[in-house]
Amino acid sequence: MTPSTYAGGLDPGLADHVVELDHRGGYNFTARFVSESGNLQMDEPEPLGEGEPWGPEGVSLLTGGAGYCMTASLVFCLNKVRVPVEDLSTRAMAHLKRVERRLRRVSGLEIDITVKVAEEHRKAFERCLGHFTEFCIVTESIQGAFPITIRVHHPWGEFVRELPAE
Repeated sequence: MTPSTYAGGLDPGLADHVVELDHRGGYNFTARFVSESGNLQMDEPEPLGEGEPWGPEGVSLLTGGAGYCMTASLVFCLNKVRVPVEDLSTRAMAHLKRVERRLRRVSGLEIDITVKVAEEHRKAFERCLGHFTEFCIVTESIQGAFPITIRVHHPWGEFVRELPAE
């Protein structure tokens, strides 16, 4: 886990992210987030997994990671322009399809963010809408693999950005 170097020295923002998986049997794993120091139980849903409430499968982690990252990117942008958030929630959904040999693949991702800010901050808020999505390392890294739709529902309407599949 070594940060990359740049003109100013070491860049801690480029440190590797490490997750270690310990097999617990069947499809059940303990994921240890070494970089962030935390654990998470993971399992496949039935019929592959045991159906126990162990935790999310990989697709759910991808969906949650993209939803979290996009929402955090909006918060980051709003903090930069000093816009306080009054209320904020996100719903992320991955769509699946069957491909050759009946294998499952993600066919699309939708991220719906609902945010409330005061009228006095409308101009600064609208400036963020134009570029906050580029701060999301997850969607910027996976875009092109499948369509990603980002919607921000706010007091003055709805912002929509679609990242198409290549």
